Amino acid sequence: MKPRTDDHTLNQLEASGLRGRGGGWFETYRKWCAVLAEDGRPLVIANGGEGEPGSIKDRFVMRARPKDVLLGLKIAMDVLGAERGYVYLRGSFGIEEELLRKALQDLGLASIVSLHRGDDSYVGGEETALLESIEGRTAWPRPKPPRPSAVGLFGRPTLVQNVDTLARVPGAVNEGSAFAATETLTLTLWGDVRSPGAYEVRTNRALRDVIDTEGGGATSPVGLVFPSGVQSMPLTPAQLDVELKPAAIEALGSALGTASILVLGEDTSWPSIVDAVARFFERESCGQCPPCVLGARNLRGLIAGDRPSANRLTPHSAIRETAAFMSMHGYCSHSRAGADAVTGLFTRWQGEIIERLRGVPTRPGARERDPFAPEAAERRALDDFLNLM
Repeated sequence: MKPRTDDHTLNQLEASGLRGRGGGWFETYRKWCAVLAEDGRPLVIANGGEGEPGSIKDRFVMRARPKDVLLGLKIAMDVLGAERGYVYLRGSFGIEEELLRKALQDLGLASIVSLHRGDDSYVGGEETALLESIEGRTAWPRPKPPRPSAVGLFGRPTLVQNVDTLARVPGAVNEGSAFAATETLTLTLWGDVRSPGAYEVRTNRALRDVIDTEGGGATSPVGLVFPSGVQSMPLTPAQLDVELKPAAIEALGSALGTASILVLGEDTSWPSIVDAVARFFERESCGQCPPCVLGARNLRGLIAGDRPSANRLTPHSAIRETAAFMSMHGYCSHSRAGADAVTGLFTRWQGEIIERLRGVPTRPGARERDPFAPEAAERRALDDFLNLM
């Protein structure tokens, strides 16, 4: 490992236990050390390419605390010995760019930190796809290995860190081991809640309490709750007393991810939600690799009933065969995530979906909905929340 520029800061970061908030909850200290272990002149990127449907927590942080994001970025640059930093934003994040640009001027960092706005694709926020975008190419994910920590932007060792994570770095470095005692997370509440929006809460809070308090309660009896939108398996009402900690939610067979908490009433048509998830992964495939493009299209067609399975296959086996192909041959995690999400949900509601494919409504009157669609009312409500900031 190359000599550290600031052992105290890195030691404080390790003691804090801070984990990344981009969805993976990977230990921040270890991620920084992976870059320090490489030879070459490192770079640091703040990833503000938030594209998870129903997640506004990164935009909330960039609007409410742009200076904290940049101070965290500067600390990372100092520790890693990076002379340049970058902030990556989705193309539509004009307000965020304006606020960050002003904060750069106020903090005297404009000469060493550059802002880059890419496109609005979901995959564009993937850590290697944004490298391609900053380098002037289409935002398509790169094969791994090598990882950005070894060969990143312009071939140099690169730390790519979520903006929400970086905004917490100053506090983590200042508090060290005391940081975990009062740790919080920024989450998004959306769907069938009275007060959709982004909220900062303690991680020891129960999910049910957050829905009832910050969310103002559900607008109808709760059917299911997705802790992280399309990336997570849903929880039942009986499971909502779980704490907002990754390990606790993983123990229930789900994931906290970006904490994009989607609440759905029990009057929801569950087959329509499976169809909506399949449509999302088909729509957001970047088009780079055929296994993902064709696999996502076939999965969606099988779920919707407009792509019949081969005679030798039942709907269940056809979906599993398609998903296995996507998981083994897809170029990036989008293909694998889509395969896992659709098959997991299909398995849960296999009976209802097959009845639907046969034209038999299993629950007459259940609401057909697609909260993940770009213009869905559930997502517009989150935009309204941001616009009131």
